[in-house]
Amino acid sequence: MRTLARRYQPLSAELAVLDAELDRLTRAAAPKLVALFGVGSDSAGALLVAAGDNPERLRSNAAFSMLCGASPIEASSGKTQRHRLNRSGDRQANAALYRIVIARLRRDQQTKDYLDRRIREGKSKKEAIRCLKRYVAREVFAVLPRMSQQELATGAYPRDTKRRRDWSIHDPVQMQAGEEVQAWRHSSSCTAPGPVGMPGGGCGRCCAGLATRSSPQP
Repeated sequence: MRTLARRYQPLSAELAVLDAELDRLTRAAAPKLVALFGVGSDSAGALLVAAGDNPERLRSNAAFSMLCGASPIEASSGKTQRHRLNRSGDRQANAALYRIVIARLRRDQQTKDYLDRRIREGKSKKEAIRCLKRYVAREVFAVLPRMSQQELATGAYPRDTKRRRDWSIHDPVQMQAGEEVQAWRHSSSCTAPGPVGMPGGGCGRCCAGLATRSSPQP
C-alpha cells in the first residue's frame, strides 16, 4: 500500500499539470469552443484534433457531423420511420459529443425538456441522445476555426492525413497551440520511456516527430 501511495502522488501531480496545460492550449486554439456549455478541455481537445486532421471535412455542418459519427443513418422499413446508430467517423470526437450531451442533461433545463419531449413522441432515450449529439455537432461546427473554401480548393495545405498537422488556423500562435494539443494527447497515452521534450516522456520515434513539430520556431 505504501508503494502504491508513493506512485499515486507523483502521477496525480503530473495529471494536474497536464490538465492545466491542455486547458491553456484549447483556450488558445479555440476560445469560443471552450466557452460552450458543457465543453471541457478534454472534449475540446478531441474535437480540435478531429477537425485539424480533416480540414476538408469542415465544408458544412453535415460533413462535420459525419466526421464525428453523429449524422443519422436511415433505417426505415415499410411504415416505420427511424434512424440507426452511426458507427463510423472519429470515435474520440463522437465520445466528446456524448460527454457534452450528458453534461447538459444533468445541468441544462432546456436539454432536459428536449429529451422529455422526444421520449413522449415515441423515441427511446438513446435515440433522443443521438439527436442531441447532432445538435451539439452543429453548434460546435459554428465556432470551430477552419480554412477558407479558397484555400481548400487551391490545395494550400497538404491533404495526406498521415502527414498533415495543419490546424486550419491562420494565427501562428493558435497554430502552435493546436500542434501542442496533438503532442499532449499522444504523450499522455504513450507509455514508452525517454524524454523528448514533452510531459510524460515519449517513445523517441513518433513522439520525437510530434515534439519537433510542436516546438516553437526560432
